[in-house]
Amino acid sequence: MQTELLKALGNKVPKVVLAAVDTLLAMVTSFGVPTVPPKPILKALPAAFAHKDATVRERAKELTVVLSRWVGLPVVGQVRELPIP
Repeated sequence: MQTELLKALGNKVPKVVLAAVDTLLAMVTSFGVPTVPPKPILKALPAAFAHKDATVRERAKELTVVLSRWVGLPVVGQVRELPIP
């Protein structure tokens, strides 16, 4: 399921991407990093941060905050490297 949600982050339709980010956010919040591996999410986050819709970018920030609570400093390093518009 997670792989299909990560594929949806590359979609151009904002509703699809927003639904995928919301679902990933709910998964990480509910089950945590021991159940939901963070590496694939971190690799797919640049697509969400580069999206043209501001709501998608805002929700990607929320997902990053939740991931940083679980993982810590590696997430901060990943975010610093992102080209945020």
